[in-house]
Amino acid sequence: MEAASILEDIARIIKDCSVPDWDGYGAEALTEAVVEPCKRFLAALPDSCARPWAGPENDGCIAFEWENGSNWLLSASVKLNGEISWAGIVGGERLSGTFPMADGLPEKFVSAVMKFKEEQP
Repeated sequence: MEAASILEDIARIIKDCSVPDWDGYGAEALTEAVVEPCKRFLAALPDSCARPWAGPENDGCIAFEWENGSNWLLSASVKLNGEISWAGIVGGERLSGTFPMADGLPEKFVSAVMKFKEEQP
């Protein structure tokens, strides 16, 4: 996974979503403040994990998603305070949780992310 290219995507997202109501439904503007928690999150992911897609969230945060079919979807929302909320269906198993980045990535989350690497076609 190349964190630099994902951070470039995030820079474009911030530019595109930098005004309030960018989605037409009252979304908060994204600011540069979201970059640092995203950097910490990406740095904590194993180098060998599958590359996530990054997208804006209406609360001014960034979501990272891994997807590989209907029974393979995982989303992690990186909040400005460094908290991560995640949920997904990984091989038919429903998983979710919330954790502070200060504690690192929980093994359950890392294991779920790494399964996407194993299952890529």
